[in-house]
Amino acid sequence: MGSNSSISFPDLLAPREGSTNATRALTRSLAGQLKPRPRIDARSLFIDNYKLLRELLQQHATPGLLVAAFEERRPFDYCCWSRATIDKTRPILIGRHPACDLMVGRTQHEVSLRHLTVLLRAISFDEVRVRVLDLRSEAGFSDEQGRSLRAVTAEGSLFVRIGRVVVALLVTGETSWPDKARDAYELIPERVFVEERLRLINGNVPPAAAAWDWDDGCCTHVRARHGVLGLATELCSDDDELAGTLSLSMADQQIIRRVGKRALERGILIGRYSRCDLGCTGLTSDQLSRVHLLIVRDGDDVLAIDTASSNGTTIEGQPFRRARLINGARLVLGGALTLGWTAQA
Repeated sequence: MGSNSSISFPDLLAPREGSTNATRALTRSLAGQLKPRPRIDARSLFIDNYKLLRELLQQHATPGLLVAAFEERRPFDYCCWSRATIDKTRPILIGRHPACDLMVGRTQHEVSLRHLTVLLRAISFDEVRVRVLDLRSEAGFSDEQGRSLRAVTAEGSLFVRIGRVVVALLVTGETSWPDKARDAYELIPERVFVEERLRLINGNVPPAAAAWDWDDGCCTHVRARHGVLGLATELCSDDDELAGTLSLSMADQQIIRRVGKRALERGILIGRYSRCDLGCTGLTSDQLSRVHLLIVRDGDDVLAIDTASSNGTTIEGQPFRRARLINGARLVLGGALTLGWTAQA
């Protein structure tokens, strides 16, 4: 393979910081289902489907991301592509809902209506950063080794599994792909885990690791992260720096949430489904989708991402899919819930 990658694994099954009893119970429920999954044979998957993948990859010679879904090793018939630019983060929503950018697993209960959000951004003229965030689904997602995850950040291509669906996230930008599938796969950086690197450093060398050059300059760094938070979680712990304040109001009810920088980096999910915790606040409306809005920091920007909601989200009366939250911004979710953002000076 042309390069290596590294993944670190925090304690993804531990209760989330600042969890209430309700969210701890939800965490235990989720943790019980985050079990090791079948491994992904990325090489065979890529080689078996290379003819069509090559055609799609060569159509997109500019930096971006081709997202293709494979169900039960059948030839894929779901894919989408998004351009990567330095000035803007672009979201890609994956799930069973027809409004998702990539609709997958239509008959699979393990796949949520709104399951993953992929955040895509160029970090240079020839490199892109890919963030995969699970939207607090029951099943989460897993990597090629079958490890269960809630969020990852990568600087290159990767393969993940949700339910029985394998999703290939392939970075584009190559002007020409070779004729032979095996040669093409060698162009995709290898994914190597940080825990394997740590065993190497500690002298417990995993098989085939002795030849790895960790500083060869052609690694795709991939790191596991803690997952998205719900509103019932403590969003600004004592050891976190305040990033701003969220206000949510409906009719004559209002709640205020202080948001720390670490929580904002992880992301905050809003919706009427139990996994979003909005019901714990006393604010609820059928006008809201089960998973309606994600607020997350990406780079220097605080973003509001509408997660394929049925009744939409507006800012200053204009509907949007992705909006940059500035100090004093006011959003309306589903025509029912008003959200305000006040950034910390």
